Order: sequence, then structure tokens, then C-alpha cells
Amino acid sequence: MGKPCSLDESLARFSVEINKGLAALKTGVNGDPAPALRIAGIIKENGFADGARELAAGKIRALEGEIVRLPGRKAADAFRDYLFSFSSRTK
Repeated sequence: MGKPCSLDESLARFSVEINKGLAALKTGVNGDPAPALRIAGIIKENGFADGARELAAGKIRALEGEIVRLPGRKAADAFRDYLFSFSSRTK
């Protein structure tokens, strides 16, 4: 079995399909969900959402030192939690 692809390599591999779906959304019939569903399927099936969540969590962790310096401890904690919610798995 070959070595696993990085997120960037996987995105490049599927970018043609994703771009076709985006073009179909722009030029297709209004209200047709098929192109969006194809794009969502590519993203979900290939783990791009997981990779994006991991990248987001890393970026948020890098900001934690700055966030705790914000005035108002409760507000800073709520802001940090709000940002981390973007990197959480949802169903």
C-alpha cells in the first residue's frame, strides 16, 4: 500500500471535481442541490473536514496566549470556547 496523502495532496487530487461542482453551482439551475451534495460528499468521504478541524484547532491553540490577555476573563473564555467550537466535530 502507498504512503498516505497529505491534506494538500488530497485537495489537489480532488480540486478538479470540486471546481466542476462549483462551476455547476454558479451556472446551473437555481435550487438544484446536486452539485453541492457532490462537493459535500468529496469533502466528507476524503477526510477533508477532519483535516480542516485539526488545522483550525492548531491555529486557535496558537492564539490562546493572546486571547487570555483580553480584558474581561469571562468574555475571553467565552470567545476562546466560541472559536474552538469551529474545530469541534458536529453531527
